[in-house]
Amino acid sequence: MFETVLPTIGLHGAYMTPETLALVEGNTSKMSELIKSLKEANSKLEILQSEIDQNQHKVLFYDTIANVNDTISVGCLAGVLNANGYTTGQNRLFADLRRLKHVIKRPGSRYNEPTQQATDGGFLKTVQYLIEPDSGKVRLGKSTRVTRKGQEYYLDLFLGTTLNI
Repeated sequence: MFETVLPTIGLHGAYMTPETLALVEGNTSKMSELIKSLKEANSKLEILQSEIDQNQHKVLFYDTIANVNDTISVGCLAGVLNANGYTTGQNRLFADLRRLKHVIKRPGSRYNEPTQQATDGGFLKTVQYLIEPDSGKVRLGKSTRVTRKGQEYYLDLFLGTTLNI
């Protein structure tokens, strides 16, 4: 193909298969149809290329998120959202998650922990860790983390649509 098509395009500015050439040879109406069809195809390609160019930053961003195999903090997700046009911070994002019923809003030891709905959906999870201050008294700490699936979901929710709560 490269040996035939590209040199022909370079030499004549176009390439037609023998069948197409036979169809349009001596038939101006068929040639006009072919030219119109090519113009329409080129117009559609230009529109698609424009959309690709406009969405390139989103593609790179989502590819980056898709390659994350671990969880991130809610604060980190807030930073990513903020950098991409959704004005928020960690506290505001927790408030949004409470309105969505994805984290517990009842004050107490489980405040801002994932609800069963968010855990079952695979969006959020609780990570426990040990805190060992200088006093030597070890205690257990908890952190709400956003899974990879949750990152994709919340990015689409907050950046792709408006928050209707």
